[in-house]
Formats: sequence, structure tokens, C-alpha cells
Amino acid sequence: MRGSVLIVVGSASPRAHQQIAFLGRSGQYAMYHMGEPIAPDERNLLLHLPMLAPQAALDSETSRRVSQALAAQVCSIVQREHPALLVLVGGDTAIAVLARLGISSLHIVRELLPGVPLAQGRDRSGTLYTLVLKAGGHGDAAALQTIVQYAQESAL
Repeated sequence: MRGSVLIVVGSASPRAHQQIAFLGRSGQYAMYHMGEPIAPDERNLLLHLPMLAPQAALDSETSRRVSQALAAQVCSIVQREHPALLVLVGGDTAIAVLARLGISSLHIVRELLPGVPLAQGRDRSGTLYTLVLKAGGHGDAAALQTIVQYAQESAL
């Protein structure tokens, strides 16, 4: 599989932010905070929540609201950019984005890392999406880079 990548990190986990920083140093991703306008760019995109203060807690209701706002932005990017791979980090984020895209079921293609599936799903119009789902606190600093590499090596 080749083509553009959109990584969406909706987790406030410190580990997720280590992974964002690792990818940022690669220079391969245009990096945006949630809510920022996305400029045209030839690089892959990474959209994420800003780092929260250590004492800040996202209760379940706040988390769902943030996830819904993030999902709305992701869907507009997907409609415009048509990424070949969509990586969703954080459970509430994955649920919100999949629902907003109209994907109600996934076919697991393979496990890229323990607990990190590469999957495919179709929206209501039949458009096929290739996705990776990852928990925010899962994996080492290089996990996102490794996941994208393994997904791109998959014959889809």
C-alpha cells in the first residue's frame, strides 16, 4: 500500500505525545493541533490534541465532546485529501471518526503490533478505507512510525 497517511491522535496520554514528538522530528509529517486550519502540503498529516497540563483530566463527557469535534475536522480532511491510510489513536477518537465516516464494521487484515490492528471498512456509499487503530498509551516512542511502515509494507 502506498499513498498519503493521516494520523489522528485524540489521546491526551503522555506516551501518545512522545510518539507525536518522535514523528515531528522526522520531518515527514505536517503537524497540526486540533482546530487549526490545514494548509495544503505534500507531506503526510498528523492531527492531534494539544498537550494538556498534568492536572487536567478529560472526564468521559469532555472526552466525547473533544472526540466529536476532532472527528468533524478529520472527516473534512478525509474528504479533501483521500488518504490511503488513516491511523486513529485513542478509543473515543476511533469511535467518533468511524461513526462520522459511516463505517459500521471493520475487517481485520492483520495485527501490525500486539493489539494494533490494520483493518478495512466501507462507508455507506461503499468507499473503502484502510485504517489502523491504536490505544493512546500503547507502544514505545517510535510506535507510530513503525505502525505506518508495517501498514505500507502490507499488500493491500
